[in-house]
Amino acid sequence: MSYSMETHRAFALGWLRELRVRKKWWGRGVFDRLGRMKRWLKRAGMAFGVLTLLIVALYLEENWRGARLWAQTKAQYEAKGFSFDPKSLIPPPVPDEQNFAKSEIWLKILAADDKKHKDRPKVAFFEAQKNVREWRYKNKDGNWLLGEKLLAPPASLFHDTDDELQALYLAGKRPHCYFTTDLQNTEIPCSAALPFASNDLFSGLREHALVALNADNSDAALNDILLLHKLSFAACDLPTLVPHIFACGTFSYASLPVLWQGLESHSWTDSQLHELENSLSSRDLVKTLNKTLFSDLSFVALPMIDLLQKKKRYAPVLSFVIDGNTTSSMFLWFLPHGSFAAAKSKATEFYILNILPIVDSKSHRIHFEKLPSLESARSTLQSPFSFLDKLLSMTVTAVAPSIETTGRIQSLIDMARVACGLERYRLANGKYPAALAELEPKFIERVPHDLCTGEPLHYRVEVDGNYALYSVGFNGVDDGGKVVMKNEPLSLIDPKQGDWVWPRSKK
Repeated sequence: MSYSMETHRAFALGWLRELRVRKKWWGRGVFDRLGRMKRWLKRAGMAFGVLTLLIVALYLEENWRGARLWAQTKAQYEAKGFSFDPKSLIPPPVPDEQNFAKSEIWLKILAADDKKHKDRPKVAFFEAQKNVREWRYKNKDGNWLLGEKLLAPPASLFHDTDDELQALYLAGKRPHCYFTTDLQNTEIPCSAALPFASNDLFSGLREHALVALNADNSDAALNDILLLHKLSFAACDLPTLVPHIFACGTFSYASLPVLWQGLESHSWTDSQLHELENSLSSRDLVKTLNKTLFSDLSFVALPMIDLLQKKKRYAPVLSFVIDGNTTSSMFLWFLPHGSFAAAKSKATEFYILNILPIVDSKSHRIHFEKLPSLESARSTLQSPFSFLDKLLSMTVTAVAPSIETTGRIQSLIDMARVACGLERYRLANGKYPAALAELEPKFIERVPHDLCTGEPLHYRVEVDGNYALYSVGFNGVDDGGKVVMKNEPLSLIDPKQGDWVWPRSKK
């Protein structure tokens, strides 16, 4: 029994000694591990500090590099005559008494067209156009097709519009038509609404001109066309592409069909033809397009980059518009300011070196052969890792179609001027000239050339004494006056194939 007690006591004492040893070892291990942890934390802190300093240095370097690059680019092109101040691109205001857009009748039309205005004034002209639209729908007529005359609506539909039309004609004699719009004080660039009444006004003037021609009242039809010219082409004075394309569309839809129909029916007098040709000669869409393309840079591309730098909350919306994915725009939150400045430099270089040379306003030329290279250059902007490149690519998307549309409409304007001169020659001589050179300078001061090639427009007198007049068009190839139609139910002309032909009445 005593042996057992001694044995247990020895075992307990040994266990206690072992516990002291282990406790001492364990404590020493904790302190060792804490020491090692401190050393690692110190090293990690040093690494984090170095990394932070490196990131700050990279940001500072990128900010300096981008700011320096944008300053150099801006100074380089300002020395060549380019101005990046949006105020210099906005036309100066004109006195209200000389401005059609400040006339009482125009302000009344604007108020009547404002859907948000509760007490809108009634405009008889709008009511008449509504009735004409219903009449067109019943007769399945309204789109002007090549070589086909439009039906004139019943004159009775305009019986209450005489006072408003006379007020419009009187206001149209004012020398200026300047639409004021707040293009600089909008949060989103170029978001100000176009300062025009709805298409009802343009459609109504076209319909009334057709009624006047049908009643052999060419004076009233002339007033309608000249007013349409004033309204349509005044939009070209505003910067950015949207008003410019608006001008092209309203001319081809509203005034051109009436002018052409009067020529084909020999309704215009010599003095009226001279006035029409003078009105058309003052409208140079090539010149305004050259200015508009640079304005698009100053009013859309550069301000959009500035907007994203200051207010990045717009980035997800723009990203979704561009590619349907909002994740790529998240990187904008981490971009240094210098990246935005570098993007502005890149946008400026792209516009000036790749876009502006396509339109030569001095020689009245549009180099359509350069459009494929523009598309190739645009494809290089579509970097999957740069949202700013995607944004720039999106702003360039509308450039090529705008240039194509402008070239086709300006070509029609040039050929309309020549057609007026040919009709004046016919009135004086009983036949058409053998060559366009015979029109200068009595019937037209200077015959415009083909803006697609810089060479004379193609002209020939047919066997029946009529004439053919055309431009070689987008492809730059003389197809003998051939018109190519698209394979669509509407039988629309394909502007990229065949020639751009001045339409003649179908026999």
